[in-house]
Amino acid sequence: MEPLIDFKIEPTSGTQRAIRRLLSRGARGAFLDYREEMDEVGKWLLTDARRRLEARGSDVSTGRLAKSLTHHPYKTAVTVSSVLPYARIQQEGGTVKPKKRKRLAIPLRLDLARSHTWPKHWKAGRLACVVIDGKLFLKDTKTDELVYLLVKKVKIKGRPYLVRSRALNLLLEKLMAAKMAKFLRGIFHGFV
Repeated sequence: MEPLIDFKIEPTSGTQRAIRRLLSRGARGAFLDYREEMDEVGKWLLTDARRRLEARGSDVSTGRLAKSLTHHPYKTAVTVSSVLPYARIQQEGGTVKPKKRKRLAIPLRLDLARSHTWPKHWKAGRLACVVIDGKLFLKDTKTDELVYLLVKKVKIKGRPYLVRSRALNLLLEKLMAAKMAKFLRGIFHGFV
């Protein structure tokens, strides 16, 4: 499962030198382990992403993408990922081409889109190809209704739901300031 988005904390070189001077060898590893903070960032990102996905209000949406999102905190990063194959294309946009067939079937009825019913789910002989104004369609032979548009590829505009926002930056600043304050209290506790 490839991450959809990564957030890494990399202090500037000046900050790194200052931290090296402050830190003893024993305390250094604990200070540079941001797993707790990255877990908080991951939880915040999931909540924000789910809110953004819900706000889209699509008639077709079932909430599968929002439910599939997970986060994985590491020492200096957090990744957000999904097992759904369309998660990245929704985030970044791009061109979708069929893998097994020559054409993609775009449902023309809302009930087919909602139920994820594709041509392969129909009984044999129930669908027939029709060309109208140079476009290829599948029609239901029983009702004579057009049910799918067939296309070679579809370009999807990115609709990011994982966003690096001002609110996220403020959260990161707050978490890092708390981490630094806790660390400094630990160092100077022995001097008081």
